[in-house]
Amino acid sequence: MFHADVLEKLRKETSGDRALEYILRFWPHDRLSTFPGYQRAAEETRQIMEELGLSDAEIMRYPTTGKNHFADWEGPQGWDAIHGTLDVTAPGGETRRIADRNADPCHLMLWCGSTPAGGIDAPIVRADSKKSLKGKLVFHDKVALESPLRKMLIEQGALGVISDELPYWPDVRSREENMQMVRWHNAFLFPQNEENLLAFSIKPADGDWLRALLAEHGEVKAFADVQCRLYDDTLPVTTCVIPGSSEPEKEVWLIQHLHEVGAHDNASGVGTALEAVRALKALIDRGVIEPPRRTIRVICSWEIIGFLAHLCANPEITENVVCAFNPDMVGPDMDKCKSWLQIYVEPHCNPHCIDDLTIDLTRRVFEHHPRWHWEVKPFMINDNFMADPAIGVPTPSLIFLHDRHYHSSSDRPENLSPLVMGEMAALLGAGVYTMTCGGAESAAELLELALENCLRELGSLAAHSNGGAAYDERLRHLVPVFEKRLESVVDLLSPGDDAAGLGKAITAARGKLAKFAEAGRSEGETFSHQPSNRKEKEASGLIPVRKLWGSYGLARVPEKVLKKRKLNFCTWSYENNAPIFWSDGKRSIFEIQWLVGQELGKTPDIGYLLTLFRTLEEYDYFKLKRPSKK
Repeated sequence: MFHADVLEKLRKETSGDRALEYILRFWPHDRLSTFPGYQRAAEETRQIMEELGLSDAEIMRYPTTGKNHFADWEGPQGWDAIHGTLDVTAPGGETRRIADRNADPCHLMLWCGSTPAGGIDAPIVRADSKKSLKGKLVFHDKVALESPLRKMLIEQGALGVISDELPYWPDVRSREENMQMVRWHNAFLFPQNEENLLAFSIKPADGDWLRALLAEHGEVKAFADVQCRLYDDTLPVTTCVIPGSSEPEKEVWLIQHLHEVGAHDNASGVGTALEAVRALKALIDRGVIEPPRRTIRVICSWEIIGFLAHLCANPEITENVVCAFNPDMVGPDMDKCKSWLQIYVEPHCNPHCIDDLTIDLTRRVFEHHPRWHWEVKPFMINDNFMADPAIGVPTPSLIFLHDRHYHSSSDRPENLSPLVMGEMAALLGAGVYTMTCGGAESAAELLELALENCLRELGSLAAHSNGGAAYDERLRHLVPVFEKRLESVVDLLSPGDDAAGLGKAITAARGKLAKFAEAGRSEGETFSHQPSNRKEKEASGLIPVRKLWGSYGLARVPEKVLKKRKLNFCTWSYENNAPIFWSDGKRSIFEIQWLVGQELGKTPDIGYLLTLFRTLEEYDYFKLKRPSKK
């Protein structure tokens, strides 16, 4: 197979040690978690691209203020941290420094405010204390570190918050094993901090000490000295290419985020992607493989927000992007990190054979490493948000989760594996090269792979079904999804390839799919989906038409409106956003309800969807139209 041959050539060329060298150049800047550090990391990455001989290495910068938006995502305020300490004095006289930015950048949450010059006395109480919070730091303890707590701090005049919170996962990360870990907080004060709240992240060991003091005394003395800067800045987008030879206007992307604290999350994704394109260029330069027909582009920025900023400023660019691969956390020492590879495939509303390619490449790599584990997962929102049909760029995500060191000061280069990064670089390189240069040969091979996988999924459905209307309903959803997956192999064709021959092969594959699906049906039992009550009939007469791409968090909708209408919405949630993604300007709300239920296994309430889409129309995300009369 074309992709298998390319993979083996790349496995002999890629080097995880080189990927680690790149990481050790830009990660020390990102580790600081400041906007000046992010700018330096972007410049270092650009220099690496240039040194590797990659073309058009450049940084594009997009203004961000904490009040602007990129689609429905808020743009963060710029932030720099100069100094930050927090000293607690116990009633018995012991003083302990529980936060020191110079010792560990994670001790200050992003967008932390400042104290007056020279510091300030900052008594500490628990968030659930009956004492006044005014002029005090609040140890949130069991109160969720979310927006209601932030609102309470602001309303009651608190100085800020202290947290020893860490997420824990069975068999991956436990509190007892990580008492010296400091969590990286990048959400609590996002996207801006006009109120100048202080925000400290401390070790669980220090958290237990503070917790015990507060349980006994109710309030303890502390002294905070913090110097930070909040200002308008830019989001850097760093990019380079291997130019295409015959279709340079068409591109295949490697998209991965920079600008987080972790060596694994996600310096590893950037370092591995750079090594993938270095290895491809080396093989091209030596004549081992031919130059790509289409352009291969590496693009690095802030997670989701930076890429959205780039797309919003250049909305036309996605028209020529065939597909993308998203490496996110792809270099762990699996024994240290306790993580394994998860491949997040396309949403059902935008199926594509790129998933079949990615899965087969993964299988071929991992068969050389019997102890390595991997699995396929349904779509989730990440930098692969470009799989949104409104954007139209199929993008599988490759992520090693969960990671013991995730979003903490412990996510360091010594927890990376050069072996894993070398293999993942080969996998990614083979994927992008196949989609740029595979042509009719690879399209035919992927068609067979996709058909085999689709038939396997249908076989599993039939094996666990008793036939009847329920089986028929499931087929009515899956067969069109699978057909689009088969048809997508035409994306590999270049001018001059045998499109007619591939078209015949696709028709034959669809025939096999239909025949296999029909074999499991029961005679006389079919599924019918018609509106049966007032709300369903109302929903069948309304067609949502999108005005804004990407996932939504309903940032335009006032909080009181969201609360009143019970719209608990998150930009990161595909469960929330699936109805948005399924809206193609042709389907009714009633149809969308059924499609979402089939994809997620959980059907949203029709009344909820009517409220959602009317709200989206009210706040100019959508317009609602009625079906034309035939």
